[in-house]
Amino acid sequence: MAAIKNFLQSLNGHSVYLASLGLSQVISNVPAAFLIAPFTTNQQAVILGVNIGGLGTLIASLANLIGYNLFRVYYSNETKKFLGLFSVINFTLLLVLGGIFYFVIH
Repeated sequence: MAAIKNFLQSLNGHSVYLASLGLSQVISNVPAAFLIAPFTTNQQAVILGVNIGGLGTLIASLANLIGYNLFRVYYSNETKKFLGLFSVINFTLLLVLGGIFYFVIH
């Protein structure tokens, strides 16, 4: 745990943003916010990172998982098509918005 704590404490503006964005992809955006926020004073970077980080993978946001589960229940034969389209749209938006807001962080 000391290594994680040291890593989180060493983050600055852009790296807080990128860490928030990246962690959102694997542990979801709300837990990522709770993990990173206590170790930085740059709350703008955390907020932007986890909000934009809700795009990308299904795991990135609980809303993505809920939406996928509802789609799966009502359209079970089309889940592969949904996942493909979802992934293309979400990763495109993640790259575009993530790149734009990278330059907003001070």
